[in-house]
Amino acid sequence: MKITFILILLVALTSMRGQEHIEPYTVWFDSAVKLPKKVTYTVKKPVPSIKRKGYFRGAQGTLSPKDYRGSGYDRGHLFPAAKARTKKHLFNSFNMKNIVPQHPSLNRGVWKSLEFHVTQLSVYNDSVCVEVGLIGKISYRGSLPIPEGFYKIVSAWKNGKVRSKVYHFRNEKPLNSNFRTYQIGEIK
Repeated sequence: MKITFILILLVALTSMRGQEHIEPYTVWFDSAVKLPKKVTYTVKKPVPSIKRKGYFRGAQGTLSPKDYRGSGYDRGHLFPAAKARTKKHLFNSFNMKNIVPQHPSLNRGVWKSLEFHVTQLSVYNDSVCVEVGLIGKISYRGSLPIPEGFYKIVSAWKNGKVRSKVYHFRNEKPLNSNFRTYQIGEIK
């Protein structure tokens, strides 16, 4: 567990090529596998409620939304559509540079619970910075690249102090729905 935590921190701290800012997130895209390697974004209070309405759309060098059909994997957002503050942010959340194949039980369950928790943290803190990315090997289901897992670093800022928690999820059906059991480290 400590080794995984250290590896995640090294990946997170290492500069990656392919950085692009797509309002409101920044993505590091790996054109070789046609997936984002990581995405960073900030959640500030209050998070407005914008009706989720969007269509997945490809960009040059990305997978097509059609590549997911029949794969058994969801098109998972790294920057969640639920965190969109404007219609432009919502539109950009459906850009395929922000999308990865996620196991449906992970995407719709514990992952979604952690996203909701981040929203709650934003109410009680000045801001919450999130970095989420791929970890482990890439395997293929047909031509669809499947990441082995994901990490998420959630840093809550309040009164000039930060508290960060690191989570690790395998890209498979979760053993339980409590996101706290996937926390592998904390930095105060």
